[in-house]
Amino acid sequence: MGYLWQMPFSACPDFVAFDLETTGLDFKTEEMLEIGAVRMRQGQIEATFSKVVRATRPLTAFLTSLTGITAAEVSAGDEPALALQEFLEFAGSLPLVAHNSSFDLHFLDKACQAAGIQRPKSDCYDTLLGARMAWPWFSNHKLESLAQEFALDGGEERAHRALNDARVTAALFLRIQGEIALVERDEPEVLRGWARVLDGSNSAWRHVLPWEAGALPRLSLAPRGEEYARLGGARPTELDVAALEAIFAPEGVLAQFKPESEQRPSQLAMALDVAQSFDKEEILAVEAGTGTGKSLAYLVPSALWSLGARDRVVVSTATKTLQNQLVERELPLLEKIVPGIRSAVLKGRSNYLCVRRYLEHLRDPQRLEAAEREQFLPLVRWAARTITGDAEECPGFARERQAGLWNRLCSDARAAIPARHPLFRDCFYQAARRRSEGAHILVVNHALLLSDAALDFALLPSYERLVLDEAHHLPAAAHEHFGRHLNLNRMRVVMHAICDPATVTAGLVGTLEQAAGLPQDVSQGLDGLRENARACEKAFHKFLQKLSEKAGRRNGDARVRYRDSIPTQWGIDPQGALSALELLVQELIRIRPSLELWDEAIERGWLGDLDVATENVQTVRRDLVALCDAANPDDVYWLDDYHNPIRLSLRSSPADAAEMLSTKLYAPLRTLVCTSATLAVRKRMDYFARKAGLDKTDLARTRAVFHPSPFSLRSQARIVVGSWLPKPNLPESSAALLQAWRDVVLPLQVRTLGLFTSEKALREAREALQGDFLAQGRLLLAQGVDGSRDALLALFRKTPGAVLLGLDSFWEGVDLPGKDLELVVINRLPFPVPSDPLLSARTEKVEAEGGSGFSDVFLPEAWLKLRQGVGRLLRRKDDRGAILVLDSRVTKERYGSQLAETWEGGHVPAKTPEVAHEALRDWFAQAQ
Repeated sequence: MGYLWQMPFSACPDFVAFDLETTGLDFKTEEMLEIGAVRMRQGQIEATFSKVVRATRPLTAFLTSLTGITAAEVSAGDEPALALQEFLEFAGSLPLVAHNSSFDLHFLDKACQAAGIQRPKSDCYDTLLGARMAWPWFSNHKLESLAQEFALDGGEERAHRALNDARVTAALFLRIQGEIALVERDEPEVLRGWARVLDGSNSAWRHVLPWEAGALPRLSLAPRGEEYARLGGARPTELDVAALEAIFAPEGVLAQFKPESEQRPSQLAMALDVAQSFDKEEILAVEAGTGTGKSLAYLVPSALWSLGARDRVVVSTATKTLQNQLVERELPLLEKIVPGIRSAVLKGRSNYLCVRRYLEHLRDPQRLEAAEREQFLPLVRWAARTITGDAEECPGFARERQAGLWNRLCSDARAAIPARHPLFRDCFYQAARRRSEGAHILVVNHALLLSDAALDFALLPSYERLVLDEAHHLPAAAHEHFGRHLNLNRMRVVMHAICDPATVTAGLVGTLEQAAGLPQDVSQGLDGLRENARACEKAFHKFLQKLSEKAGRRNGDARVRYRDSIPTQWGIDPQGALSALELLVQELIRIRPSLELWDEAIERGWLGDLDVATENVQTVRRDLVALCDAANPDDVYWLDDYHNPIRLSLRSSPADAAEMLSTKLYAPLRTLVCTSATLAVRKRMDYFARKAGLDKTDLARTRAVFHPSPFSLRSQARIVVGSWLPKPNLPESSAALLQAWRDVVLPLQVRTLGLFTSEKALREAREALQGDFLAQGRLLLAQGVDGSRDALLALFRKTPGAVLLGLDSFWEGVDLPGKDLELVVINRLPFPVPSDPLLSARTEKVEAEGGSGFSDVFLPEAWLKLRQGVGRLLRRKDDRGAILVLDSRVTKERYGSQLAETWEGGHVPAKTPEVAHEALRDWFAQAQ
């Protein structure tokens, strides 16, 4: 650790790095379990400290598995007050260092307060922030990941003990300072940017990065990379089938560039279907099972056709995961397979950093709130290196966590850089647009695709050929996109961009108040703006509180649909909030003429920011009127999370998104390919066609094809159904389900994924079963209780015999091959919630037309969801495992045989838990 000194910047070689292990994440209710610390002098360990602390909260199996701390150790631990006193004496007056320091300091201060101990006020450096600042492009900045990245040794065999993590944190702090020294040498503008942002803040990092008065930081940007020439005029072409077949041949081009690829007949068959859809201008719905290789099956023919026709193909995905997979793996491979092909990715404008807005905040950090100073830091190094300006590349910033700040930094059409502005050529969004104009394959997501269609195709370059991957998500995306929503968080984001109550210098009002030469008319109106913006937030919050109270008295579901106006249905008048919004709009409009005459307001983009603020407030007001009136008979209106006014959302959506998809998206297309692993219900596309609006297109040129997975559930898996269980609607059902877990799953000792349909049932199962699994030394994890999705999956993968209970996001998109997953437990057939507003509206429509809500809506939804869940088991051709369905309706109800087709039938109908356990035990014994 002694590689550091002789640095020109203000290095910190003497410090105490510490870490806490706790009984849980909430410092208000949980307690400390262990304190570990290392004292550093001149970058070397001088002394260590480690104490297990006596706690009254029980240890969970998750925590014991993670840390190795046992209940016996805790019982024999030190009294908290004694341990704290010794730690504070150990630290003395040295600055503290911790990873995610706010977490540790909250627990530390709470314990000190309880013990009546005054903790000395000292600076605390957060290595999580330091790592995000130094390496903002890293995919994650967890201590464990950084330790692995830099081979930082904690000195103990067991990870996640406090002393071990303290050692790693100390080494990381030195490593960060070493990186800062390299930045000072090689990227001086980045160092000046950090120092400028920290100047005048309360951050400990200001001591390492002091601001030296002088010229303000300059904008340092990486070269933009290749900008494609526009595609030439489209020309007639016919795809060369022989060339396509040669690419997928055993000794073909694909095999040369991807030697590990296997020969997949279904992949070539799908590629030929896609090729035909281009040549014959068809609408193609293609279901491609897991393992088909569908991405290349549509990309290769799309590329060949596009190259020959000199015309683009747009590929749209639903999830970031698939989009990133295409960008990072498939498209680079495609460019090797099909020489000359050009690909690009285009996202919604708000995904891109605005260089003007960024520079304004970099050079004038008074525009930032106190907390935003540190949040801004990761952007500084990333902005100097990024080619695309896409915030997705900067996990260190995590725009979801800093949505309010990002809204003031992202590209925005209403505050676009003027063409005459010196930064116009540096605009990331415009560069992305230029690349997309010259791309043969343009990758977008469903949200941008639908935005483009809603705006009469104003966002994307012209196209007539579209491939929809993850097409089963398109109807839901259309409901989300074509609808409205409003909640307190959205209101606060809009209002805080105008003025922030936490920091008077933040927001547009704070910025203008500090500007020299501000026109008097504008200056006189700023107090009114601040007052009105705060009044809007306050009035809307009051409206939500009243609405939450009235709606919560009558309903118990998480969502409630309303068919009359809110004043009529609940007697709550939104006029106070509407009037406040109208007054704010008038104030914003009033100061615009004076600001428009001020050259500096135009040059520095403040006029554009004012226009953005005005439009945002007007949009919020329009949405509030529409959501309260509930006047459109073609829309569905409902409240989300209405029991809590902080989270309550007013929402609406078209009842029939299919009609809008058909008229707005499909009508101009000449070729449309819809693909997914789960499109069909019982080998028929009717249900998807109705939901997605394909049944409203030219059916004469519509074709549906199926390419099954090369994996076989019949030969690679055993499926057992709990026929002995009572039906889920019976009172004894819950207890019987829990006992089934004990009798059947507990003795098997295999990695198990339990899929649940309700959070309540999942939490009940975890609470009831935790002791049983702990007694056998098995780890039981639950989504939403024991950690984030990624953290749970990581621990699940490396713990033999672990059990993971998951909700909706685990039914699809989880890839656990081989021994990473051996048993899938379907806790209950995944029928949708009848009270879901959109589902109930669709059911009403079907029944009004003479259909059956259950057969035509509920059963197909359950079928598709069940197929997704079953699909978690087999991910590779040599995978082997089992599925346990703990719902007797499969064997007791007439529709059960239909749902059993999702796993190809052939299941064991177990009449007792003993039969179920024996069937699974024997299957796993054979696998051994």
